[in-house]
Amino acid sequence: MSTMKPTTVVIVVLGLLLATSAAGNAYLGQMYLAKRDEAIKLGEQRNAAKDSAKACSDGVDKLAKAGDAQHKAAMAAITAARQEALKAYGAADAERNRPQAVPGDVCASAEVETREWLQRRRAAK
Repeated sequence: MSTMKPTTVVIVVLGLLLATSAAGNAYLGQMYLAKRDEAIKLGEQRNAAKDSAKACSDGVDKLAKAGDAQHKAAMAAITAARQEALKAYGAADAERNRPQAVPGDVCASAEVETREWLQRRRAAK
């Protein structure tokens, strides 16, 4: 067997340590890059989810405002319809309680009242 010089042994050992260190650094670099890419992807997903949530929230606000506007319009229409109903009720009540056009003759009264009603209806158009 041959014996190696101590300097040669030190150089070989240092070379092996350097190769091991380089391999370890390459492995750690690969791991770092993989985790960095994963973090970037997760950040993009987070931003997309945040944008979707914002759009959803904005849509809900828009619908709430539209619902409030529709509610106000519906309440105004209901109020107007109630007023018209009261007018119609008053007119019907007056018609129901009016004295006969020809006292004592129901048929003649009906003819007069029908003619007057038709005239009012034509005039309203």
